[in-house]
Amino acid sequence: MNEIKKATKRVKKIDSLTKEQESQMGLWADIWIEKSKCTDPTNREEFEDGCKKCYEYSGERWHNNVVYVDNPCIVSLAGTTTGYILEQFYANFENIVKHVGSDREKYDGAFKECILSNADTFLDKLFENVSDEELFLEYNIQKTKECVLKILDNAYFDIIDDFKAETTDKNKVYEAIAKVFDVNIKLEKKKIFANWNKYIGGTLWLSWQAYESFFDVICGLDHDKLEEARAYRKAQENAGHWFPHSFFTIVSERPNTICLKKDIRFSENQILHCEDGPAFAYKGLNMYFINGVKVNEQIVMHPETLTVEQINSEQNKDVQSIMIDRFGGYNYIKESDSVCIDKRKDEITGYTESLYESPVGKRLVVVCPTVRMYALGVPDNIKTCQEAQDYLSGERKFRVLHRT
Repeated sequence: MNEIKKATKRVKKIDSLTKEQESQMGLWADIWIEKSKCTDPTNREEFEDGCKKCYEYSGERWHNNVVYVDNPCIVSLAGTTTGYILEQFYANFENIVKHVGSDREKYDGAFKECILSNADTFLDKLFENVSDEELFLEYNIQKTKECVLKILDNAYFDIIDDFKAETTDKNKVYEAIAKVFDVNIKLEKKKIFANWNKYIGGTLWLSWQAYESFFDVICGLDHDKLEEARAYRKAQENAGHWFPHSFFTIVSERPNTICLKKDIRFSENQILHCEDGPAFAYKGLNMYFINGVKVNEQIVMHPETLTVEQINSEQNKDVQSIMIDRFGGYNYIKESDSVCIDKRKDEITGYTESLYESPVGKRLVVVCPTVRMYALGVPDNIKTCQEAQDYLSGERKFRVLHRT
């Protein structure tokens, strides 16, 4: 096996790669592809070291308020929700600050409890009647609430520490805090969730790190942002998705399951695929894929419960084709009242072929000499078994019809 040859000297400029450096590119890419498939727990110490430096290099104060969660859905929901709440605090800053006096310390516990109590009620209202089943699983909603409250608890002194006045009017402070959460949830929901995608992808987003680290490690390139790049690299390769904010950072664990297979269309590519469980999973989040196509749990885990009506109503043709395959192509033909429009025995293969018109398009049903059956989709302009066979085999002279 080839070994990586790291740079032995540093340079300020590269006009072209040497032959030896070029020879390292494939191996370097493979190393980073493997990093992206890592299912180990987040390395919290290494992540926080890199993340803290990222804040410092960007001129942001390090908040020391890092919360770890189980999956990226919680990262997105908790990140955007907490960000919105903090924006509301600062929109009402003057209304709160004028009532918080120099003796504020003796009321800290009560003020914090007021914030957390109002936030808890706000979150219950926010997550009522949500529709996206995968994103808003009950587990993710509960963990999102816990994360938001933990961040607000940790960030309390950052939020309120600068509030100074001559006297403390406790009731007025309570009223001002309550006003922060007194919003029309239905109208504000779109705004609250507007920043859900402001996360960074961690080990699943390593393409830039693979690129820049090649020039650092293999080529020895120095530049004025090298330390910043190394800090970002360190954070990225040691955690899952993360949501940076001035007052907090939320970090997801890496996936615990990644199931891949070779893509027969592109030999160097791999696609998500698992026929007996989730192909991509975290605690609290399972995602199912067949041949790189995202499907639901029923299709993978309980295909026997699929119905013809479900198959016929599916709008995504790739998913529909997988549903038919999981249901059983020949079973679908029988139960969907499909009509046979052509039939023959292929003398080359010994297969019996029947072309059917089904509710979802034309399908060639093939029965091989071992009595195995396949039902393969073909375009609507196909009129005969011969045309279907030619289409499926790419019109090769000696055809081998295989399952797709």
